[in-house]
Amino acid sequence: NILRAVTMSECFYTKMQRKILFDLADLFKDLNPNNYPAFAFAWLALISNQLFMPNFIKTSNNFANYTQQMIQQELEGTAFKKFDGGKGGQSVMQQANRHELESQLQRLYKMKDLLVSCFTFIKTNFMPGQPVSPAMRSFYAATMNVVLVILKDYPQFLCDFHFNFVNALPDHAIQLKNLIL
Repeated sequence: NILRAVTMSECFYTKMQRKILFDLADLFKDLNPNNYPAFAFAWLALISNQLFMPNFIKTSNNFANYTQQMIQQELEGTAFKKFDGGKGGQSVMQQANRHELESQLQRLYKMKDLLVSCFTFIKTNFMPGQPVSPAMRSFYAATMNVVLVILKDYPQFLCDFHFNFVNALPDHAIQLKNLIL
């Protein structure tokens, strides 16, 4: 399988692995269930694969520290001003590895876009007052399982993008909304 080859192989540099995973994410975005409903279950299995999803959601300690510092500075009204963390007045962006932080943000947004596509598919096919097909019920249950895994392993990801996720879901998907919130 291509995901195993890309993530487990030592033949690829980290930048090349990231580039291939980004290209796969773009491909999965194009192949989303809204465009190809017959591919919905395979698509959900691909985006939630243990070799794919963690590469996009896992955050580094630098990222967590940076976001906490930015929130604190925003609350103090000193965001984007000089921060003296013992480094002689360097800005927060200079202290952290800027490239890594930007890459992390890109990965998070790629995964957010994939999940929003999934939730939009549910919203368009899970209409209140109309009978729901067994396949759609199964897809909803599978989506719930994916959200449960994310909730257990990466709760901060759901917190960061809860507004996008809840807005993409139908109003009557209360159980799924409660998991996200």
